[in-house]
Amino acid sequence: MVVLLFAMSSQVISAQEDQPVQTLNPPSTDSGSIDPNDPFGFNKPYPVADQSIANWWDRRTIDWRLQALVRDSYIDVWKVRTRALQRLDDSLLPTVMAGDALQRQMDRLQQLRSQGHGELLTVQHNYEVWEAVADEGVVYDAFLSKSHDADPRNSKALGPDSAPEWNYIAYRLQPFGDTWKVVDSVSIDNHDQLPVQPNGGQSDSGQDDAGN
Repeated sequence: MVVLLFAMSSQVISAQEDQPVQTLNPPSTDSGSIDPNDPFGFNKPYPVADQSIANWWDRRTIDWRLQALVRDSYIDVWKVRTRALQRLDDSLLPTVMAGDALQRQMDRLQQLRSQGHGELLTVQHNYEVWEAVADEGVVYDAFLSKSHDADPRNSKALGPDSAPEWNYIAYRLQPFGDTWKVVDSVSIDNHDQLPVQPNGGQSDSGQDDAGN
């Protein structure tokens, strides 16, 4: 059973990820113009990623029509990733990941398989959508995670929990047809300067809906 406790915008997943560490630049303050005939922007074209900002983790354009889609896709990534690592099922990962992010997780799954066990994750998320445009989404998550070895046949714990660990990671999502997938991630080294700070949030027990 997956237990989700909503506070701000939050969820949780395993953290043992190798990814580059980056420093954020100050966001742009340009809010753009508003059409008086369409003040809520129902009919305006969807914006695309601002390529004048070189680093994807520094982009902050949010179209409210896409924000929930990016958020929900990010939550789905965690659910599928957690299940894949529990069961050592590499067929699940390509449904929610691509590119460098997929390769890192496939490598992690292969490492677990070579050790003869799966990984059961417990994650407490505190996330925020930073970008939501037609061709890209960025989600920042300050999350607490812990893990323990698990039997891939039934997801039963095989040992003690690891020590809880805070993670401060920005995730990049891109659309593939009707599905948004995580394609990259970076650890944010100046996370203490950000408004999103660890405070509890949404937690994931690391089990799927069937209790497996």
